[in-house]
Amino acid sequence: DVFNMDETALFFKLEPDSTLATAPVKGKKKSKERITVALCANATGSEKLKPLVIGRAKRPRCFTKGYCPSSYVDYKFNKKAWMTGIVFADWMTDLNTRMMMANRRVLLLLDNASSHTPGVTFSHVTLRFLPPNTTSHIQPMDAGIIRNFKLFYRQQHVRHLVRSWGSVKRETISNCWRHTGLTSQPLNDTLDSESSVREDIAELTSQLPIKNPMNAADFIAVDDTEQTSDELTDGEIVLIAMNGNDEDEEEDGEDPPRPPVTTKECHICVDNIIRYCEENRDFEKHLTPMLSLLKDIECKRTNVKKQKTMFDFFKK
Repeated sequence: DVFNMDETALFFKLEPDSTLATAPVKGKKKSKERITVALCANATGSEKLKPLVIGRAKRPRCFTKGYCPSSYVDYKFNKKAWMTGIVFADWMTDLNTRMMMANRRVLLLLDNASSHTPGVTFSHVTLRFLPPNTTSHIQPMDAGIIRNFKLFYRQQHVRHLVRSWGSVKRETISNCWRHTGLTSQPLNDTLDSESSVREDIAELTSQLPIKNPMNAADFIAVDDTEQTSDELTDGEIVLIAMNGNDEDEEEDGEDPPRPPVTTKECHICVDNIIRYCEENRDFEKHLTPMLSLLKDIECKRTNVKKQKTMFDFFKK
């Protein structure tokens, strides 16, 4: 029942390119789109709370219609994507409610950031602040937990880039070339522990078309020192109260709405996943949950078919 929470900046789109990190390149812009991520866990590691993610937009374009970020994270927003006293107080209220419903009383260790002052006391969560200028030595999140989180995030980020390009089929490239009229002959389409993770990131990074790639350690820690909170002046507080966050409620531009996935389409996808798991022993452990999901989908399809319309009552 002893927890620690701390936040970190995260450049969630940044590529591991040291050239872009140190100098502007014509035609390319360094992606420093940032969010703040707050992580919280107990001392035994048996309970990891849902991450708190703070962005700039109320509903970013990636949040498509029907998408609910609360299924994965607690999402908040403000102009600078920083932790503020208001965001922290909301998060603390939710945590206190959760512990109250579970009839638990917990201790939460925090650094002495100005944003970590909720202004009220809580019935089921006791706050204790660590001594200033010592959190890098005695705060668990700063002792390696956040770094480990970033290590795996960077690994998955680079892996996603490499896999996305690798997934483009030869036939697709051939057909697109033919479509432009630049070629007349189609191509032959018969082709069908932290150190280890850092090595994996380095290997994947080497496959990207980057002239001067960052080393894995720098890429993992690139946003460690980025500011995540600030003490607002009286003038800024008044301005926020008057204007709110309206100008940042939605990012520029809109993605075209995607049609909802039908039950039939979902059934086909899950059925294919089950077949794949059956054919590949490395994925056999996923069979049981997939079969359970398939059963639920089939029940839903059956219920939909059984639903009668008004015209059914007039049929003989």
